[in-house]
Amino acid sequence: MNTTATENLRDLIRKEVTEKRSRFLITGGEGTGKSTFVSQFPKPFGILARGETGYDTLRSAGLVPQVDTAPEVMTFKELQAWIQYLLDEDHDYEWLFIDGMGSVERMFVEDLIARYYKNADDFHDFGRGWKRGGPSWDAFLGSMDRLREERDMGICLVAHSHATMFNNPKGEDYHRWTPDLTNTPLNITVRWADAVLFFDFVDTVSKVGRKAKGVGGNKRVMHTHRTAAYVAKERHGLPETISLGSDGKEGFDNFIEAMNEGKKL
Repeated sequence: MNTTATENLRDLIRKEVTEKRSRFLITGGEGTGKSTFVSQFPKPFGILARGETGYDTLRSAGLVPQVDTAPEVMTFKELQAWIQYLLDEDHDYEWLFIDGMGSVERMFVEDLIARYYKNADDFHDFGRGWKRGGPSWDAFLGSMDRLREERDMGICLVAHSHATMFNNPKGEDYHRWTPDLTNTPLNITVRWADAVLFFDFVDTVSKVGRKAKGVGGNKRVMHTHRTAAYVAKERHGLPETISLGSDGKEGFDNFIEAMNEGKKL
């Protein structure tokens, strides 16, 4: 390598990293507070995917703050149009939340089938659909990275969770809670996100004779580190568990406090 080329590379060395707003995947079961939580972010804009009207129901009941949202989007093209709107138009939104990702995946697959395949069976046969779909899903997430870079917006993706069988290479297979995405978009999204936050109720198990009986509770928590029981991760120095408190604001305040503490590490 000649001296000029070396000098050009030296000019590209980064001494500091430009801080950007985070990319969160919020996942959990019904009633764990996901929609309430994301509505607490400063200056949010919401996109509600087809069939995902939880925020509207909560808002009608006065249980969440007023948030600007798009009308319920019915197709993947409509979703793309709203992301483009946020890229192009003047606004002061600081956070985008999309609720929920399982419905987004279904709309995404419908769009791919309409453009490239004879029918749903043709898409799913031999896994051919996601060979094309994987890069397209990557591009979809990339459009939200543009919002971070060009409009200084943070991203919150909301997904229900369901119990799936984990193929354990180290031993026996077991069930765990995962976001309700199929394998390819799930793996891509988990890798892309800065944090995957699993919302859950704190349950206890009591023994009655030889039988164990689950006892439900109403205390809600956020899990931030992966275990055998659920998918989670974080890159912010968060504690393994954060209390979501008695309402959305308390839970959000606890989360922000933990985020600020993490930056001190």
